[in-house]
Amino acid sequence: MRSVVVQRLCSVFSCPVQSISVVHLRRFAETSPLRSASCQLIVTLERSVKKIQICSSRFRSFLPIGSGRYSQLKTLPLFSRLISTRMGHCTSKEDKHGVAPLPKAQKVVPVEAVVCKVDDLKDGEMREVSVGSGKALLIKEHGAYSAIGSKCTHYGAPLVEIKNDNVVVKTNKKALEKNRRIKSMSTRLPEEDKTFLLIGGGAASEVCAETLRQEGFKGRVVIATKEKYLPYDRPKLSKALSSTAASIALRDKDFYSVYDIEVSTDMEAVAVDTMMNSVKFKNGESINYDQLLLATGGTPRVLPIPGHDLKNVCLLRTPDDANFIADHAKGKKVVIVGTSFIGMEVAASLTDKTSYISAVGLENVPFELAIGEQMLEEKNVTFYMNNSVKEFHGENGQLKSVELKSGENLPADLCVVGAGVIPSTDFIKDSGLTMNTRNQLVVNKYMRTNKPNVYAAGDIVEFPLTMANDEKVNIQHWQIAHMHGRTAALNMLDHDIETHSVPYFWTMMLGKSLRFTGYNVGHDDVIIDGSTEELKFVAYYTKGENVVAVASIGADPTVSQAAELFSAGKEITKTELQ
Repeated sequence: MRSVVVQRLCSVFSCPVQSISVVHLRRFAETSPLRSASCQLIVTLERSVKKIQICSSRFRSFLPIGSGRYSQLKTLPLFSRLISTRMGHCTSKEDKHGVAPLPKAQKVVPVEAVVCKVDDLKDGEMREVSVGSGKALLIKEHGAYSAIGSKCTHYGAPLVEIKNDNVVVKTNKKALEKNRRIKSMSTRLPEEDKTFLLIGGGAASEVCAETLRQEGFKGRVVIATKEKYLPYDRPKLSKALSSTAASIALRDKDFYSVYDIEVSTDMEAVAVDTMMNSVKFKNGESINYDQLLLATGGTPRVLPIPGHDLKNVCLLRTPDDANFIADHAKGKKVVIVGTSFIGMEVAASLTDKTSYISAVGLENVPFELAIGEQMLEEKNVTFYMNNSVKEFHGENGQLKSVELKSGENLPADLCVVGAGVIPSTDFIKDSGLTMNTRNQLVVNKYMRTNKPNVYAAGDIVEFPLTMANDEKVNIQHWQIAHMHGRTAALNMLDHDIETHSVPYFWTMMLGKSLRFTGYNVGHDDVIIDGSTEELKFVAYYTKGENVVAVASIGADPTVSQAAELFSAGKEITKTELQ
């Protein structure tokens, strides 16, 4: 027999089941006493074909026809076809009921290629190879070969085999085209009533949400972010200012829908009640939680000087900010305040678009940034170091020049301020959570705060760094945020996993890749191996007799090898470098 929901639909709208449309379903869900069951029906029907098997158990719970197997849903033609489309999005190919036909299954095209001989690569060596019409990154480690996508570690891993002393990479065309890897993941079950709330729309929250589903959590997962976009690759903004939120999204809307991860945008948290396990938001809503992750990142620092509110004095935090800078810098005179990596990256991305760039730095930059300065000076970027801004001057609300404390007055049509960030933690101050003097949340090795069901991650935390003898540090690296999010998720599920990761950072400037690993705070020497003039070198930061960090340009995979040694707890000494 059909479910009571289906029977009530037919009764309410006085029509056979074949005539029920998407609009009928939505109206019924909003007004019916059976709202809960009908909403479950709609949610399940909105899933893509890929999720049919995952959702079959849900169909059995509220659509008990025959034995409950999905194949018997064919007795309801509309519903069996409705699963293949998104609610409310009709196309010219939809039938008279507003339902699109089932898409054809995509053919998997196998790809296999001999890429090298067994002895062609040394241990630790990497090489980009052609596989069909795509690329893969071939790696040899401890005598064994593996392959991943050639662009980023988010990419899937093709299969490598050895055949008659040849290294063969086997994959398929679709895998080569994909730029994201998806592990096996669970979805929410209606009977599971636990809620894990993740505040912040960055990498830490996104990775935490995915890890929860990968580890089999079937309760409610909510990401609440004050931004209007889905979680995106924020570090890319300073490298590619014209990026849209969609083009750098970590996952698309369908991914979150398929795996029951709720992403609530325009949801700014204003208070955390750790006694009642509740978070209040600016729009008046509140969400109760069983486990909470705080990962709100930083807010760009506003310089407290006259003229900071002039038009075209810009901060960089969102895609909208980046797009504004890209659009208004074309052919203009640009001043960049701050010579951190972000400032350098913005300068590099604008060198071929502006008429002139000036960069203002508070102090002499660290060695690795000095190399970036050298590269940018060759592109006519002028640096004003050991300096700062005294005032922004404008006319009719529009920026005209930037006055420095040294007396120089720099003509400017646009100014990008990169003076660092402050933790976005004001809303947490009355929560009873322990914070340091810099308003960062203090967590232990499990990313847990002083409240057992509250975790924190990313730029807003002070955490114990293993390679620095558990010194409490704050490291604002993309890779660290990922590690924090995963560690927090595992411990939300009672796995008791300690955070253990070596800081690793890289950036691209003017076609050159700079890589860095380790923790160089307090280093007392830098040993250079190679040529800085030719931009092909390794820099070893030392503290006493030990190497504490390594940076390089054009010398891969030295930094990655050093990271492996640091991760294994091994020391690199000055003597070994000689």
